[in-house]
Order: sequence, then C-alpha cells, then structure tokens
Amino acid sequence: MLVTENQLDEWVRANARDAQEVVVELVWRLVAASCPKPRERRFPLGDSIGQHGPDGVLDVDLSLEPFVPEGRSYWEVGTGLKACDKATSDYKDLTDAVPESVRLETTFVFVTPLSGRRDWEHTWKEGAQASWLENRRKRGEWKDVRIFDGTKLIDWVHHFPPVELWLAQIASRVSAEQIERPEQRWNVVKTIGEPPPLTPDLFLADRTEAIAKLKEVLDAMSLQLKLTTHYPDQVVDFVSAYLASLDNESRVEAAGRCLIVSTIDAWNRICSQYQ
Repeated sequence: MLVTENQLDEWVRANARDAQEVVVELVWRLVAASCPKPRERRFPLGDSIGQHGPDGVLDVDLSLEPFVPEGRSYWEVGTGLKACDKATSDYKDLTDAVPESVRLETTFVFVTPLSGRRDWEHTWKEGAQASWLENRRKRGEWKDVRIFDGTKLIDWVHHFPPVELWLAQIASRVSAEQIERPEQRWNVVKTIGEPPPLTPDLFLADRTEAIAKLKEVLDAMSLQLKLTTHYPDQVVDFVSAYLASLDNESRVEAAGRCLIVSTIDAWNRICSQYQ
C-alpha cells in the first residue's frame, strides 16, 4: 500500500489548514475515475472551496457500489476532529436548503478522512456512525444517506492506483520509484528547452491515428493498445501530452485510471497489490 488509513488520519490532523482542500480534490479525483462521463459533476476546488451549497454535486447514469451511488448525490466534506457534529450540521443545513422534491431523488454523502478504527477523543466511532445513519434514514428526508470515514475512503482509494499515488505523494510523502502519473511526466517534459514551455501539440502533430486509438482505450471502447516507435520514451511523452491537451474534467477522468510503469519489477508489484 502506498498510503494507509493511519497515514491519512495523521496527515489530516497535522495539516488542518490544507486538509479540506486536499480531501475535496481527492473525492473529485475518485468520482471522476470511478464514473467517467457523468450527467453532472461539480466539486469546487482550490480557492473556490467554501462556496454556498454542498462541497460536491454528482449525477451519474451508472453507480460504482459501494462508493458512488446511482443518480444524483450531494457531498459534504469535514476534516475536523468532531466529525459527528460536522455531519449533523451539514445534514441539517442541506436538508433545510434543498427542496423536498430534489432531496427525495438525491443521496446525501458525508466524507471524513479520519480513521473509523482509531479510539481517539472526539473521533467518530463505528457504532456512533451506524446509529447516526439509522436515525437519518428513518426520517426519509433523502433518497439515501451515506458516510465515508477514513476506513472506507482508503478502501476506495486502493481501487484506483493513480489516485492512490497522488494521495501518497501528499499524505505520506513517498516517492514511488519507477511509477509515475502522466501529469508528473508532462510537468517534466514540457520544461525541456524552456522558456517557453513546450505545448502538447508538438507531441501530437501527425499522430491522428494514434490519438484515435488512445482515445478508444481511455473511453473503454478498447482494452489494449500497442504503440511502437524507434524511441520508446516517445510513447510515454505522447500519452502524457495527449492527456495534457484534454479539458480539465476529461483529463482527471483519464488520469485517475492511468499510470506510467517503467520496469518489470514495478509492474509485477502493482499487479500483485491490486489483484
């Protein structure tokens, strides 16, 4: 595992100022990787966090259980120690603000990165979560009500190695050897010879057929693609440049399901971990 539940818990406690932004982006990356091409996906990031309304809105045709509910869902994120108090406050505020006709077709989701297994003062123990959920579900104010604590969040993360690598490089400060995310590779490649930085078009010119085939793989229309060249490094640069050329939403969907693995040993480690 590149990042564990306890590592995430400890990082959140030690980095309260940055945690809210990181966890909202983590959820955004996870839902994008889990359910590409949604009807709607809105998770304000960076300095947009704190806007009026839920921390995230998602509407998908197909669910990815037990992580992403079918249809519309509103997401709230709390990174403070008093997770139960925050969930209760967010639930009440959103219930008051959203019309009943919308709520009855929408799932309320609360996310806290704090561990559900650690017996820390003020944290939300598993029994308390179950009671809280049962109470809210009985009210019938939403289509469904769900909670993701650190235990469930890390379980979700482990299903998407690129997102796990992104989180690990923040939360556990690791540098995975021989494994890269495409955005990491592009950040290096584009600086060659700068200023000015290189643009994706330089790597995509006269490669229309390869672009079309790569798009089929990323859109799950094809399972495999073999790219051949006299210069193997160009394959990785081409893929990272293509992802960099996409709009932000399409890029995060693809990047959340794409890793660059440079050695046989690293490939074997990844495959054995995620069987």
